[in-house]
Amino acid sequence: SIPGGLLSSLLYRQGVGLINSISQFFSVIFKKISYRKWVCIIIAFSFLVCNLGLTAILSISIPILNAIYPMAIVLIILGLSDRLWKKNRYVYPLVIGGTGVISVIYACDEAGLSLGFITSLCQKLPLYSMGFCWVSVSLVMLVISLAIGFIKSRKKA
Repeated sequence: SIPGGLLSSLLYRQGVGLINSISQFFSVIFKKISYRKWVCIIIAFSFLVCNLGLTAILSISIPILNAIYPMAIVLIILGLSDRLWKKNRYVYPLVIGGTGVISVIYACDEAGLSLGFITSLCQKLPLYSMGFCWVSVSLVMLVISLAIGFIKSRKKA
């Protein structure tokens, strides 16, 4: 186990490092605001967020994570198996696009923002109630993209 003093020192250094790197990044992107001002903005924002409380932070972050994590998982899987569809330029955009659409619809539904018939249609997908409806959509989009790639390559030949 890490002694308390060492742990707080490590966390302090990580916090300072994150503030430094984010401030440098934003000061390069948005040149009208100086590095020092970015440091103050980020510290003030962090202070406000940390005082919201865990419940409020989770109520904001969980819908965002529900929308993002399926795309991240699919992108990692596609990246690890890239050599299988390296020559098919349709795989990444179609699979990630389909996954993104369905995960955003699911996240909106979980947050209480129903999209009417679109949400009710998506609720019929397999594994929707468990939050894994994106798996079936990803697989279908993969098959569609492979079929499009096959058809396009046959037309060229």
